[in-house]
Amino acid sequence: MGRIFFDIEDYKTALDLEIANCMRDPDGTVQTEAKKAIIRSAKENVYDAYPKPKFESRRGTGKSMGGGIMDEDNLLSFTSEKGFTLTIQNLATWQHLYGGAYPSNDLADVIENNQIYGAPKRPFMQKAEDEYSDRFGLDLVEDLEFRGF
Repeated sequence: MGRIFFDIEDYKTALDLEIANCMRDPDGTVQTEAKKAIIRSAKENVYDAYPKPKFESRRGTGKSMGGGIMDEDNLLSFTSEKGFTLTIQNLATWQHLYGGAYPSNDLADVIENNQIYGAPKRPFMQKAEDEYSDRFGLDLVEDLEFRGF
């Protein structure tokens, strides 16, 4: 059952708090679906971007595999101080399978900004953000309803 408010300021304060809680919840719909959008975008815009890559070595997912850009374990999420802005950073590291690694740059940044072997820019993180922004509101409402708001 939802809560009853008799004062608009009390309602606004409670709503702001619940929105922040939804944004911070690592198991909530907002973070879960945002991470899924990143994983889908990495698959579509990086791994499936070329029909036959010259070199490909995928690490799969999970820490035991070393994880790559599609590994949810490499997606670090944090919110702004008030909790209204969610940021997800892809912390995937290089495989170091061959001599051309850039250990000073994170892998996602290198892929997004064309910093290796003349490959075209593949802004999969930005595309994931663009895709997810279309459904973010629906997921936030789902989380709020789950919390009884």
